[in-house]
Amino acid sequence: MYVNAPLPMKREKRRLVIYATPNGNTIEQTLGCALTDGRDWHFDIQHIAAQIRRLRGISPNEDVVLAVVQAPKLSWPAFRQTETNHRAIIHGLVEDLSKEATADGIVLSGHSGGGSFIFGYLNSVDAIPPSIE
Repeated sequence: MYVNAPLPMKREKRRLVIYATPNGNTIEQTLGCALTDGRDWHFDIQHIAAQIRRLRGISPNEDVVLAVVQAPKLSWPAFRQTETNHRAIIHGLVEDLSKEATADGIVLSGHSGGGSFIFGYLNSVDAIPPSIE
């Protein structure tokens, strides 16, 4: 897990974006950077760090906190298939991150296998909480 927050956090409203890594990607690759000779192409597909910087720029009335979550063995679908307690683990991760960030709203996002993380959370609740976007 990687967490990035603007410091000091000074807005009354706080949004937490939890981004689940795609299949086969590390946190670093998902954060993204410029592709240079010899660098793995996975660094040039998500650029979630740049997207969050832009969101912060156009959302001056709220603090935007980013949490990137990486699955064991780089696959959320495989994690959910092999971990019998996956619902409680994913649910607890979302709840703990929300509490630590003191978030008003939570955005669950991801790409590819990251969607399995989102469904893992949705399957862990009876109804989608109003804080989830």
